[in-house]
Amino acid sequence: MKKILFFSPFWGRTGSELLLKHYIMMLDPKKIEYAIAGRNKGQLYADFPTHIKKYDFRTFNHEYKAETASAFGKVFIDIMRFRRKFYSKIVNRNLLYQFLDNVAYDFPADIWYINTIFMPEIIEYAEAHKIKCIVHTHELEHMFAHINKQQTQRLVNYPEHIISVAKRNSRIFETLGRSKKISTIHPFINVDLWKSDSASRQKIRNEFGFGEKTFVWAMSGELDTNKDPLIFTEIAAKVIKQHPDSAFVWFGGNHQSGYSEYAKKQAELLGLGNKIIWAGAIKDGYADHVNAADGMMLTSHRDSFPLVMIEAAALGKPIVAFDSGGISEFLNDDRMGIIINSRDTDLFKDALIKVMESPENYDPEISKKRAGEFDKTNRGVEWKTLMEAL
Repeated sequence: MKKILFFSPFWGRTGSELLLKHYIMMLDPKKIEYAIAGRNKGQLYADFPTHIKKYDFRTFNHEYKAETASAFGKVFIDIMRFRRKFYSKIVNRNLLYQFLDNVAYDFPADIWYINTIFMPEIIEYAEAHKIKCIVHTHELEHMFAHINKQQTQRLVNYPEHIISVAKRNSRIFETLGRSKKISTIHPFINVDLWKSDSASRQKIRNEFGFGEKTFVWAMSGELDTNKDPLIFTEIAAKVIKQHPDSAFVWFGGNHQSGYSEYAKKQAELLGLGNKIIWAGAIKDGYADHVNAADGMMLTSHRDSFPLVMIEAAALGKPIVAFDSGGISEFLNDDRMGIIINSRDTDLFKDALIKVMESPENYDPEISKKRAGEFDKTNRGVEWKTLMEAL
């Protein structure tokens, strides 16, 4: 039986990590045994069966205990830290390498599967110990600024196989010199979970205070500089000026930062206090909440292949988006929505209004059919087949 060890940075509920979890859940336990590892014991750890081995560096390093440990416990942890650091110096390995030594010994895998480009130390260890590895890349060009030249060269040349979420990502690796064993496998959703329910839609619209004829635009993601809630509020203000009976809702972004607070205050200063709802992360009934909107807008600067656009299409929602990455690989019909090829907020505003004023030009059935092409029954099976063939 093949054994695969899956690494992901935090195992949190981000798009790249949720996608990997969905992929893993499709594996045939009769053909592949797996374990998971990461820097932290994230929220997704609880989603895996209890018998699956799980490793996280933070627990290994004992740092998380220092915040809540008793005085005696803190002294013990300090001693353990000193012991590990001393041991690291003697054998010329850092704590992470010790962690990986332990993991490799406890779960001797045939392949290490490394999710995102942000775990260069894992690839370095794998190369040093001649462990076959696969890299699943979700990142566009600008994110390579966070790894150095040597790490980039290793990332491009060492992995047994590279899987990208969009052709745009594959071209980055081709530009960097990768010429073989690179596959584009677009993300997938479970289309069956994305069905319209008129009763739930109306209930949520009532809870949010949306009128019967109010056209609601939704955005989903973290409240960070890439997703750009500031440009979201700027566009919203321009649309509302021309169409007062419109509203906007942002799903996600529970992480509170100075930037997210600034974005919300900016919305208030623009007089949008009752026109923009910052809904936060929706744990239950997310599909119903997206369905409560009339359209989906994507304001990201960079986004390889956002799952939210497949989800919105599965509900038949028109999509307006900046050309932030692989979106054009999905929106292949003008009746699905509009792609803006610049960061011009007036063009984006005009596109939203065009959809609002001419809804007959956008066909929900075409969007749903396109989303169906990205169901787990095809894209997911494509990945599963590759794993079994390696």
